[in-house]
Order: sequence, then structure tokens, then C-alpha cells
Amino acid sequence: MTTSQVTAASLRTGQDGRPEGIALEFSNSPAARFRLLWDEAPQTCRAVVDHVPSQGECVHAIYSGTVVGFFFDPTVAPPLENASSIVVPGDLLFTHYDERTRHGYPDPLTEIYWPYDRYARPTIPGQFVVTTASVFATFAGSEQEWATFAERSGATRYHGGEVIDVRLY
Repeated sequence: MTTSQVTAASLRTGQDGRPEGIALEFSNSPAARFRLLWDEAPQTCRAVVDHVPSQGECVHAIYSGTVVGFFFDPTVAPPLENASSIVVPGDLLFTHYDERTRHGYPDPLTEIYWPYDRYARPTIPGQFVVTTASVFATFAGSEQEWATFAERSGATRYHGGEVIDVRLY
């Protein structure tokens, strides 16, 4: 994401560098819009806005249940805020794992992900321990838009990684 795109988004919202939201779009599907929760998770929102990629490989996080997401820059690690282990469809979540905290994975990891169904719980890979995630955005579209996005998200479980376009609005 370029600085000019962030600036253009912030000019539309009139909020001094604070875009209204993040849009996620699978190919040949409408974008799913998530409203950024600036008041509840300001440092996470800022980290995402400043580092959001234009695309990510969307993968299914089967250990956490009905969850899909993409990996983010592992050097970005805002503090936990607006944290919950009880997540619901429509939450957009951010989690960072420090190096050597996950069994078999010595490198740090940062991810953005979302539950697409009710059977989801953030879980630390290799430990099967429920963890907390920063809820930094919430779905802002219609019920039909969610149904389409959730169905496409769930399909990644069977079809493998899929590229998802990411943009600010």
C-alpha cells in the first residue's frame, strides 16, 4: 500500500490519516468491507494502515476452527488491545507471535484473520491453547455480502491458499 493511497483514503474520511476501513477481496467476488475500530484498537489500526500489503495469500487456520487469514509483516507487533478469545463472524483479528514461542517455528509471525463461522477460537499453533487476539475491525457490509465472503473464506479449507486483495478505504 502506498502512502498516496493511504492519504487519498484519509482525505475521503476527513480524519487526518485515519481511513475508515479495510477491504478484502477474493478474485471474482465482491469486496468485504471492515470498519476499523480506531477508538478501541488505535495502535493496531495504525500498524495495519501503515503496513497493509496490497495482496496476501489467504490460508485456512484449521487449528483455530473456522478461521481464514493471511500473514502480515512479522516485524509489526503492536500491543494487544481490544483483546478477546471469544470471536464472532465479522471480527477482523490481529495476532503476533514472538520468535520461538510456537513449537517448531523459530521465527516471529504476524497474521490478520477472521472467523467465517461460529466455530472459531484463536489457538496457539503447537500448543492448542486458546489465546487472545486484537479485534481491530468489524464487518461493515450487508448480510448477503457477508454470506458470499464467508462461503469463499470457508472454501479455502478445501482449495488451499488463494490470493486476496487488500486495500484501505
